[in-house]
Amino acid sequence: MFDWKLLLRSSGADAVILTSPSNTLYASGYVSSFRTALLTKDGGYFLTDSRYFGEASEKVKGLKVVECSNQSLYSTLIELLQGAKRVAYDTDISLVEYLKLTTKLASFELVPLGKELSLMRSVKSDMEIEKIRKALSISEKAFDMLLGFVREGVSERECAYTLEYYMMKLGGERISFDTIMAFGENTAYPHAHPTDKRLEKGMFVTCDFGAVVDGYHSDITRTFVFGKPTDKMLDVYNTVKDAGSLAMENIKDGVSARYVDSVAREHISKKGYGEYFTHSLGHGVGIDIHEEPRLASSSDTVLVTNNVVTVEPGIYIGGEFGVRIEEMVVVKDDGNERLNVSTRELIML
Repeated sequence: MFDWKLLLRSSGADAVILTSPSNTLYASGYVSSFRTALLTKDGGYFLTDSRYFGEASEKVKGLKVVECSNQSLYSTLIELLQGAKRVAYDTDISLVEYLKLTTKLASFELVPLGKELSLMRSVKSDMEIEKIRKALSISEKAFDMLLGFVREGVSERECAYTLEYYMMKLGGERISFDTIMAFGENTAYPHAHPTDKRLEKGMFVTCDFGAVVDGYHSDITRTFVFGKPTDKMLDVYNTVKDAGSLAMENIKDGVSARYVDSVAREHISKKGYGEYFTHSLGHGVGIDIHEEPRLASSSDTVLVTNNVVTVEPGIYIGGEFGVRIEEMVVVKDDGNERLNVSTRELIML
């Protein structure tokens, strides 16, 4: 649950203005194309126009809904900011929005909001975790349905669109991001775009996808083989799978994100594939598909209970194939909970 009073105290400001879709959704439980959340010592407010006022009045939680127009937005803010001197704002705004903010509210001391909100968002409530769990369940069920659709000659695009259709049919409100669907040598591209490439026997298939439920994302990657894998394909797959397992064994409250990344990276290096693991191990997931904390060699974050992170090691051998296996886990005091229920073993169709 969003604690706006805690955010005010930690920011050191008299008031906080939030305008990004993600932050306003987190603060209010509701988002619209015209929205501003204002947090002051006297109370919290959600400002929107007449198009959304009725729905916002029913769905906004913890903040008072105030109706205004685009023309009256800043005069309304100034009225509600009476008595405030130092005002923090979220930095996820465009240059145009920044210039308007600093011009219209020039009488206040405006300061960028630091990491206080992103750190707060990185620790999920039980309700948030359940939304993520539901989004992941939809994604995994859709993947099972996709396996029944896959056949020789089908294209990457057909599989990607079919997977997205299944996620929506099962209750997803939208997809988490553009679906990655790659066959054969295209699996060596970590962020491959679906093409008209056709599926043939002996090819790896990599799918990176997710669904959104109540504004919360899921993120999962599965690699399977159509036909019989070679010994090298099996070796690479098992190396990636074991790297993920070792990383998850070390995820718990108090462990550094950098260390978790290093565990997976060292295993892949020892197996001779170090140069082919070209991205960080994982990232936080929630209202945004990429949030804090990051499981990366450059991270200075220490994991805490109820962080939700991905664990997604990969090996990508140009001109041949790639493998990525991605799980979602919740950090616990003495370990972690794997949210996925689907198998991590190699599926052979």
